[in-house]
Amino acid sequence: VLSSLRRLAIGYVSGALLGVAVGLWLGLSSWSRALFEPWLIVTYPVPKLAVYPLLVLIVGLVGLLGEAFPYLPQQVTLLNALTIGGPALLIMISKAPAGTTVRAAFLPQIGRFVFGMGVPIGLCGLAVWHLGDGVELRRTLLLSTMILAGLANAVRIGAGERRFRTWAVFSLLSYATAMYVAPVADFFVLTPLNPLQWTQAAVAAACGFSLGLPVVRRKPKVDHQR
Repeated sequence: VLSSLRRLAIGYVSGALLGVAVGLWLGLSSWSRALFEPWLIVTYPVPKLAVYPLLVLIVGLVGLLGEAFPYLPQQVTLLNALTIGGPALLIMISKAPAGTTVRAAFLPQIGRFVFGMGVPIGLCGLAVWHLGDGVELRRTLLLSTMILAGLANAVRIGAGERRFRTWAVFSLLSYATAMYVAPVADFFVLTPLNPLQWTQAAVAAACGFSLGLPVVRRKPKVDHQR
């Protein structure tokens, strides 16, 4: 426990110091703000779902349970490309989905994403991790769960528009190719799943997504008083 708390403190302090330093630099330097602010703005529509569960899983498996690290670098790249990069690109190159507005209460919105959606999916990921025999199969089950949940969230953020549904289908086909075509599977270190294992990953993703959806969809109260 003390070792985990020490790592947590080191990570928090390091991140906080770096964040304050970068924030001051961007705030005091107009040229650096002009250079980097557009790239920061691009990340605003990125689903927070695909980020926070990674932390839940890493802390839970590595820090608390002493398990193997849940992802390999190439697997994280694949996850980000399918559940973050593609949907973010669709949002950037086209106008906002119908019915999408800029909401008030930014911090409460982030809180709902983090604790409403991230924690349930992260915990379901922890559960599905223990259904596999061997680290490679466990990583494949976990990655499959996260991709299914991430694509569901991308479709939700896109208000079910056709381009987001098309991206979800394309991503699933790409992921299946990465899993079942030997050279690609060897690169991503994926174990081909059987129908039962696919069902386990789908059930875990659906459970986490369903548990978090009511919290994420709840709209904050807006104070119109001046």
